[in-house]
Amino acid sequence: MVSRHWFLKLCSISSAVGIVLFVWVHPAAAQLSPLFAECANVRANPRAAIEACSRIIESGQVSSRNLMLSYVNRGTAWGLTGDSDRAIHDLDEAIRIDPDFAQAYNNRGLAFARRGELERGIADYDRAIHLTPGYQVAYVNRGNAFGRQCGFDHAMADFERAIQLDSGYAPAYVGRSATYLNTGDVNRALADASTAIQHDSGSALAYVARSFALLRMSDVERALADAERAIAIDPKLAGAYNARGAVYGIRNEPERAIAEFDRAINLDQRLAPAYANRGIALKLKGDLDGAIADYSRAIQLSPKCAGPYYNNRANAYVLKGELRRGLNDADTAVKLRPTMAAAFATRGSIQRKLGENELAIRDLTEAIRLDPSLPDAFTERALAYESKGRIEQALVDFKAALGLPLKNPAATWAHDTARQRLTAIAALRSLPAPNPPTDDLSDLLADILKRTQ
Repeated sequence: MVSRHWFLKLCSISSAVGIVLFVWVHPAAAQLSPLFAECANVRANPRAAIEACSRIIESGQVSSRNLMLSYVNRGTAWGLTGDSDRAIHDLDEAIRIDPDFAQAYNNRGLAFARRGELERGIADYDRAIHLTPGYQVAYVNRGNAFGRQCGFDHAMADFERAIQLDSGYAPAYVGRSATYLNTGDVNRALADASTAIQHDSGSALAYVARSFALLRMSDVERALADAERAIAIDPKLAGAYNARGAVYGIRNEPERAIAEFDRAINLDQRLAPAYANRGIALKLKGDLDGAIADYSRAIQLSPKCAGPYYNNRANAYVLKGELRRGLNDADTAVKLRPTMAAAFATRGSIQRKLGENELAIRDLTEAIRLDPSLPDAFTERALAYESKGRIEQALVDFKAALGLPLKNPAATWAHDTARQRLTAIAALRSLPAPNPPTDDLSDLLADILKRTQ
């Protein structure tokens, strides 16, 4: 059995959480007309901006430059209201009028990304950067899109370029924090999230980033505080509820976790990690069909980052007794993420259950090589060794499992099974059984090993 894995990620990443950095511009005649100023006041009141921009566009009495800017602002406002189709339509028109205006491409890229069309978004960011090489906002948005595709090397390069352009630009640190988190560098993820907060204490995304990093470091209470701070700053930020739900999940409060993931999904129906996390919580409650449905939706939304989602769905199929379907998903997880220890551990566990102990040992050995801190992998490999009659190696692995801390304190299978098997082996050899959980097993194992040599 492989322990559940909460998706404590900003992107994938995860993504995960999109960094919405719409850029708007003031029409040249804004100082002459309140209507122009209202059209440009996109972020403060997008609905009012749409109305004002529409009046300008429909007047037929403005220059082509101001007409283009009005389409950019109205398209940006439509994007902020969640209407990506209208946003793209208006930004298409702005680009038709002026094909060299970088902000129009950047904002259209965001609209494409909101629709899940990341390649088209990246193409627009490429064009924006080509037109304005120092455009740090476009670098951050392109890095975020790469991150959502698990293209972490490209994402990192873009975030670092944005920081080079402006070392005080908080969204770049948020993006780099997400990339570090997704690639396993939790300390740097925490440092970057904290730096983002220093530069912009009103950034809800920065608090979400730090919440995920703290949760990966098992600092649950501080993670909860940051998630709640993010919600206070921006009650409509889906990622903040996903973060708080992950905290409740780690605390084994599945009902509260599910409520948070529901909120996240209601706010952003394309947030794949929220579906995956809700799947974990549903599995905790015994709703395997519901869990599988959520994992499947996460896979559909984020196919390039779906390795962990396939892995969790594989475990759900195993619990339903559908080992072959589980094995197929574990195979896919390994292909998508060949450096993910949990995927090899899952596949090895299934192969052991199917009686393929040599294949199981091979996969579990690879899982341990990739992550030597997995007690489940050691216990599973020990069971496979025991089935093959390789008792000495089984004993060593059982002891190794007991020497490792549990990834989730509530998931005690690896330790419980190791103790039970050591007790059983000791009984078979007429040796005194250990007194779990605190007795040192080293003397017992030494005696057992002497008897088997």
